[in-house]
Amino acid sequence: MPAETKPRETQNIVAPETSPLLVKMLTFIKPKLGEVKSIYYPCSGSDISVTQVFPDAKVLFVDNNKAIVEALKKADFQAREEDATKFKPDTSSDLVLLENPQIGPEKMVEAVKEEGFVACNNWSLTADHMYKNPDFKIVGVVNAGDNDELTYDEKDLDDYFKPVETEDEFKKSKSGLFGINYDQAREIVMGIFKVDTDILKHYKELLEQAKKAALVQKAEYEKQHPGETVGLDERLLAFEVNGRTISVPPLPKKKTSSVDFFVFQKIKKEEAKPEEQKAA
Repeated sequence: MPAETKPRETQNIVAPETSPLLVKMLTFIKPKLGEVKSIYYPCSGSDISVTQVFPDAKVLFVDNNKAIVEALKKADFQAREEDATKFKPDTSSDLVLLENPQIGPEKMVEAVKEEGFVACNNWSLTADHMYKNPDFKIVGVVNAGDNDELTYDEKDLDDYFKPVETEDEFKKSKSGLFGINYDQAREIVMGIFKVDTDILKHYKELLEQAKKAALVQKAEYEKQHPGETVGLDERLLAFEVNGRTISVPPLPKKKTSSVDFFVFQKIKKEEAKPEEQKAA
């Protein structure tokens, strides 16, 4: 879900709010989650959508904004003012909800019970991080079909995290939140290489050039600012051509979630991800 759909706070007014879209998606996936008695919602802001869908569950809201936490408490919600990158609840939860947290999910999902769930979007690359977490497996992705009717995809879920690999896949793909579509890539390739063939191959070359340039800038910055490290956001790559800055968004995934909502489940200790099983 894009960041702008989440309730916002102003300097003068802070009050609990709900997101109709989030309520709709949580209601839709609720049957897939089994019995949910406890929920952890870090970086919640003033959003209380989850309480509309799970009215009997014990919900812990965590945010580092004092005004937000006080407003939630005043409305009789359990809330704590904490740094979610360091805080871990005393008890584990059946469900952890992550909506635009702006920070990596690693510490936050430590609060999930074994075989519990994480529901998240990918605006802050949360789903990408979760996909790489060996303690979790992707179990479902929400999409919107005709007339905005929600569907739950449980097949070929790895394809939501794999970039297109062939020219045909590129032509048929959707750009998603941050990716580029075929026509846009074709225009860039034609402008730089003056060719109208092998668009995927040439665009990959541009991505590699932009990544190398970004790594050089990163190294220079860290050299000038000892002790500081900066990340590399591959959604924002660009390079200079004849005095012009050319943005090169990442390749689209083989599949995209039209509403940007993913469900992960914590793996049993004795269970291994497919990659680990193959390696064994």
